[in-house]
Amino acid sequence: EGAQHPAVASAVDAGHKEDAPGELQDTAPEAEAAAERRACGAADDGLAGSLPHGLAELIEADVLRTFPNCAEFLELDGHNRLRRALRRMAAADTELGYCQSMNFITAIFIMVLYDENAAMSAVRNLLVKLG
Repeated sequence: EGAQHPAVASAVDAGHKEDAPGELQDTAPEAEAAAERRACGAADDGLAGSLPHGLAELIEADVLRTFPNCAEFLELDGHNRLRRALRRMAAADTELGYCQSMNFITAIFIMVLYDENAAMSAVRNLLVKLG
C-alpha cells in the first residue's frame, strides 16, 4: 500500500493533528491565527470586479471554508493561492465560471503540486477530460 503525500493525509484529517499515537489535538488556535493572516494579507488580485455579480463573493465564502484547520494548507499560504487560482479560472473560462467543489479539488492540487499555476492547469485538464 503506497504512502500518502503528507499534505493529502493532512487534508483528509483537516482540523486535527496527531499529538501522540491515538491522541488527536484540535488545531483551532492555528486556524484562528491563519484567518487573521488571511484577513490582513489577502491582496486583491484585481479580478474580483471582472467576475459576474456575486461570483467573487461565492468564491471568497468557499475559500474561507476550504481546509480551515489544515496546517500544511495554511503554511503554504493556501487560502490566498486558492483565491487567486479560483478567480483566475473563473475569469478565463466564463462558460464554466466557478462551481461547487472546485475549491476542494484545486486546494488538493495546490497541496500536492505546491504551485497555484500547476494546480490551475491540473484542474482545467481534469475538467476538460470529464467534460
